Amino acid sequence: MIKQHGMGRTTLLSAAFAAAAVVGSAVAYGRRRKDGSEGTTGTEQSVGSAVVAGRFTAKIEGPFVVFIIGMRINRLLAFRRWVPTFLAMPPMLKELEAHPETGYLGGHIWLSSRSPVLIQYWRSFEDLDRFARDPHQTHLPAWRRFNRSVGTDGSVGVWHETFLVGANQYETIYVNMPIQGLAASSTHVAIGGRQETAARRLGFENEPAVASPEASLP
Repeated sequence: MIKQHGMGRTTLLSAAFAAAAVVGSAVAYGRRRKDGSEGTTGTEQSVGSAVVAGRFTAKIEGPFVVFIIGMRINRLLAFRRWVPTFLAMPPMLKELEAHPETGYLGGHIWLSSRSPVLIQYWRSFEDLDRFARDPHQTHLPAWRRFNRSVGTDGSVGVWHETFLVGANQYETIYVNMPIQGLAASSTHVAIGGRQETAARRLGFENEPAVASPEASLP
């Protein structure tokens, strides 16, 4: 059984610094990406809170990987367990942003009170797996620390899901939204022509169930 300690000033400060670090990293992480088929080339686009009015989709060439990873604070007062796990995230994101040659295309953090979630896009599973296992990168040491300090004691949960997406086997739509998701890691393009429905964006044929709104005049 894990002994829970009182909420002293030091632990409160640690928790506050952890939250501030991850929130700051999330802001920087989603602020600017490159608009290109590989997520690293082309003209710069603003990514973040600026709304782009209209109907848009994402365009990416070839297969890619969607990797979703998150943690859950199961015991809020177990600061010595979850704060290090929380703080391991910003260095990894900084490292990946600085090294696009790893095959990392981009991603986004979704923050909540107990369960932050990170959605990432990679060029291939081989690239993702290579990063996860590389002893010279930040992930493997953090993984080892988690197994040593937390293991299966139940105080902090971690999870991930991996999806291998074939070329043209995806569809997206963003209506009056900031540039985000796959569009922020590839190319953000206006919907037109035969891209009116989800089925058509996947290469099938059908008719719109609801007429699309006309572009609003300024």
